[in-house]
Amino acid sequence: MAEVERFSFTYKEVVEALIKQQGLKDGEWALSIQFGINAVNVGQDSQSIMPAAIVPVINISIEKAETPTNLSVDASTVVYAEVKGDQVKIAATKKKAAKTRSKKKSCS
Repeated sequence: MAEVERFSFTYKEVVEALIKQQGLKDGEWALSIQFGINAVNVGQDSQSIMPAAIVPVINISIEKAETPTNLSVDASTVVYAEVKGDQVKIAATKKKAAKTRSKKKSCS
């Protein structure tokens, strides 16, 4: 079997991971990426030089959001799992647990 060399994540997966990292339990949080811009002259020789821009990612963060978007996650819906040995303890917030229970009731 081939060794995995790359893992890709959606915006929401990144936000959820950062919410877990910070231990946030409530509020809508959105992905925020700060870019910089630098100018440089590039070319293959002295007669083909052209101005160009380099746009580095300065930082990746999450910030409070006013409304839900495709870049945000409601921290109260994030499920936390704790692994100890061969046991997994799942701790959902009250809002998530209520949603889960209501879905099960409606299915029966």
